[in-house]
Amino acid sequence: MRKRKQRLFSNYKLIILSIFLLFLLMLLFFVKFDVYFENQKFKSLSAFEILFLKNELLKEIFENNPEIIKIDLIYDFKNLKVFLKPVTENPVAIICSSKCFYLGEHGYIYEIKNENNKNLLPIISYREIYPNSYLDPQITSALSYIFEYSNIAPLPLKRILIMTNKDLKIETKNFSFLIDPYKDVQNQLKKLQYVIKNSQNINYSQIDLRIPGRIYLK
Repeated sequence: MRKRKQRLFSNYKLIILSIFLLFLLMLLFFVKFDVYFENQKFKSLSAFEILFLKNELLKEIFENNPEIIKIDLIYDFKNLKVFLKPVTENPVAIICSSKCFYLGEHGYIYEIKNENNKNLLPIISYREIYPNSYLDPQITSALSYIFEYSNIAPLPLKRILIMTNKDLKIETKNFSFLIDPYKDVQNQLKKLQYVIKNSQNINYSQIDLRIPGRIYLK
């Protein structure tokens, strides 16, 4: 009698487990979520597609929107909705080696899909660069200081060269200056400001600011 009760209890647990698994499968395959991208309905997908085929879904968006570097998924289970929240990279320059790309505000390099930003500052790199990658962080930081200084000074920039040794040559209307991005960039820009203020009667076309404690005019 006891064995029979145990068998019945085991069968009962198996039935409950089977019902639960069936319910879970129905949720995965038959419950549809509305997926929204940029405040518009993008697709309707099952929970299974969202959970296990997410990369394929995002790949399509990344290919059509190269300025997007990351997409966060926000789930609204109550209303069966999923919101795709893109993190974008605004272009600040056009960077070229053997091919040209956009350079984003955080140093992200990505494909040019439109020609709406033709007036961006050109940057020529003598080191090969690749799309969907980040510029050297030290160079990115140095460019950020240089852009900030050029806006405050003001000192309009014509173009920037990234040399093979990673030094930066910045060209302006009247002269160029050399910066070492691996040294104190802010101090190098202070030296630049000193030269601009105190060399009105000196002819020069290039300022070398890379050596600590020294300024070389050419």
